[in-house]
Amino acid sequence: MTTVELSREEIEAVCLAALTVHGAAAGNARPVARAIAMAEAAGNRVCGLYYLPIFCRHLAIGKVDGGAIPEVSARGVTVTVDARSGLHIPP
Repeated sequence: MTTVELSREEIEAVCLAALTVHGAAAGNARPVARAIAMAEAAGNRVCGLYYLPIFCRHLAIGKVDGGAIPEVSARGVTVTVDARSGLHIPP
């Protein structure tokens, strides 16, 4: 096995490309790619690149809606978020 070292920015770019190729809208893919890259940079590989192929597969088979726009509603001090089957991590 060959080890390749990438910067956090390079990891983010690779993740963004992979997620969008598999059907995620750029606006949804960008924060996910950023979160994956930040996890890798922090040494948390289980929350980093480990999940990229899983996310891509879920996008490809339709388990996750790559274009979903979450619906946020507030009632008093309660906030409810319906992710609409999307892959979204707020910025």
